[in-house]
Amino acid sequence: MYEFNGKRYSSELMLIRGDIMKVRILQIIKMLLNSNNIMTIADIAERLSVSNKTIRNDLKLVEKLLSENNLKLIKKTGVGIYIEGDEKWKLKMLSNIKSYKQVSSHYTSKDRQLYILNQLLANNKKITTSSLQEELFISRPSVYKDLEKVKDWLKERDINLICDKKRGIFIEAGEKRIRKAMFDLFLLSQDYDEMLEIMEKVNDSDNTNYASINFFSYCQKDDILGLDYEKVNKIILGIEDKFNIKFTTKDLTRLTIKAALAISRMLDGKFVKMKEDTLRGLQELSKYEKMVEVAKEIEDEFDITIPVEEIGYLFGNTIVSKTHFEDADWNVNEKMLVVNKIITKEIIELTKESYHISDEETFYNGLIHHLKSVTNKIKYGLEFDNIIVEDIRNNYPEPFEIALKSKSIFEEYYNFEIPLDEVGYIALHIAAAIERSKRPLTTYVVYHTSYSEIKLMIEILKNNFNQLMIQKVIPISMIDEINHDEVDLIITTQKLDRELDNNTVVLPTVLVYDDMQKFAKILRHIYEEQNIKNLKKYRN
Repeated sequence: MYEFNGKRYSSELMLIRGDIMKVRILQIIKMLLNSNNIMTIADIAERLSVSNKTIRNDLKLVEKLLSENNLKLIKKTGVGIYIEGDEKWKLKMLSNIKSYKQVSSHYTSKDRQLYILNQLLANNKKITTSSLQEELFISRPSVYKDLEKVKDWLKERDINLICDKKRGIFIEAGEKRIRKAMFDLFLLSQDYDEMLEIMEKVNDSDNTNYASINFFSYCQKDDILGLDYEKVNKIILGIEDKFNIKFTTKDLTRLTIKAALAISRMLDGKFVKMKEDTLRGLQELSKYEKMVEVAKEIEDEFDITIPVEEIGYLFGNTIVSKTHFEDADWNVNEKMLVVNKIITKEIIELTKESYHISDEETFYNGLIHHLKSVTNKIKYGLEFDNIIVEDIRNNYPEPFEIALKSKSIFEEYYNFEIPLDEVGYIALHIAAAIERSKRPLTTYVVYHTSYSEIKLMIEILKNNFNQLMIQKVIPISMIDEINHDEVDLIITTQKLDRELDNNTVVLPTVLVYDDMQKFAKILRHIYEEQNIKNLKKYRN
């Protein structure tokens, strides 16, 4: 049982992980209880604008919920379905469904937006403000507010949300854009789930707000994919052997999701279009024939016929996925490789205008590897995505500004304006190159009585702080002999009787945990400040 505002409601009407309740389940039960006649699956599917298969799957949950409320779902082959049971239990079930309206007030606008997006994208159906009011138990103004947020989200992905009094609410866009939006929606649901899991760990798991808040985000992901994810994952894993590559964990997951979405859309009769020259370019790559073999596996597993444009689409998404290792020519032609080498060198030179960079080889190798994915996305019209671009911009502002300047390089060689998503990834490569160029602080340790008193401290510093390079250990009597231009940091066990030009830190001879924590913060600040001073090129 579930208690809310002093009243008790059936727990089956609330979401619990492992037995996710959908709004549609309640709609089916309400429809059957209010009907005076036996209903067919086709009737219910038509009224709810979903497939017969979806309703058949939902009936398992309907049957379970009814049985736990002293009711029974009767299925008669060739006739239809209806609910059997005492009238008082039927009335109580209807009452519980109405009570759900009170509990649903805890759903946030974000929950409702996820639900609406799912209806528009995954179910690809037309909806109305009235149907949303009924399904979400909210007022018309609340529906309009949620729709505005949904409209903005879709607009960012070049998808139009059409609101027509006669035709209802629906989307208009090309198939590739719809698939990209479905992919983003899936990731959005995943991120939302992770956030909710954290919230639930610090709150009572039976708390009203958190018990119901993830109702939509959890239940809709199967709808978004629309098929067995594990079967798709097995086929995608097979690509690694066929192509002699190893995907990164993140991109393996993303590729599997994209493939699952593509297969699901094809099963619904939705196909992508591709320009002839784009398709021809993909077919010229050495691994294309291997992709044809993968497509045949998908056809056999899911009983579909895959057009050549869809093979190109799947291959395009495969060649832009990041890998740990690969055949040198598996996803790029010689001409693109030459251009990428030029672009890589120009980005490195652009970075060197602002910073002294060491280990250029690692910088170069990382960028040239990354640019294979970038240029394939440009050439084959594939989407860029980077969900952490704002985090990168905020945490690495200067590398981001340098990366922004690189946009002109891509415009020059590819006649293409890279989006901010890609600018963010280039910024990470620049930030990593700067980080690799930082060097430990040249450090002198000064003791005041005997060397023995600081031996332990020195070993602790060496083992715990790799930002330090202890070059000399000297007695206080030699303090005036220090060449201060060669020293970044002086550590002393007692306060000095005069100020030095160098950074100076006083530490106790016996370091305890709290001392080390405080020193770590101070050291991080000095390390960053000194390295920026050494690496950054200041121009008048």
